[in-house]
Amino acid sequence: MFEKIVGDMRDLKISGAENIAKAAIKAISDIVKRYPSNNKVLYKEILFAKGQLEKIRPAAPCLKNTLKLLFNEVEENRTREQIETNIKAASSHFRNANPQILGIGARKIRKGMVVFTHGHSDMVVAILKTAKKKGMGLDRKSTRLNSSHTDISRMPSSA
Repeated sequence: MFEKIVGDMRDLKISGAENIAKAAIKAISDIVKRYPSNNKVLYKEILFAKGQLEKIRPAAPCLKNTLKLLFNEVEENRTREQIETNIKAASSHFRNANPQILGIGARKIRKGMVVFTHGHSDMVVAILKTAKKKGMGLDRKSTRLNSSHTDISRMPSSA
């Protein structure tokens, strides 16, 4: 699975900051499952895996932060224990953070606002849709061409 995830990240089949970070968690989890008993071998393998993930997407801050969390306090003599704890913490973060971000972001949108976006963020689109559902008529402008697929002004009123 690690190799497939790395290939999919390289081929841009996995895209979006959060999806890339979640894929990295799965990739490291796969390495942990492969080496059930030897901490020294596991330690070397996950460090190598971390390096591969960093090389594929060197400019991805969410990936960098996720890897930092995954490898926090990981030491050769207690690799399995700490990496498994960190995998649970990272997974929990992604499960719990999105509803909080969505609520905070939607409350920041005010009626009549013009919101400029660049690129595509699932979270930003979800925030804008939530604000629109709450009656915050807003106008979203993109600084990129061909961005109509996320244009809030073109969303149906039922969106």
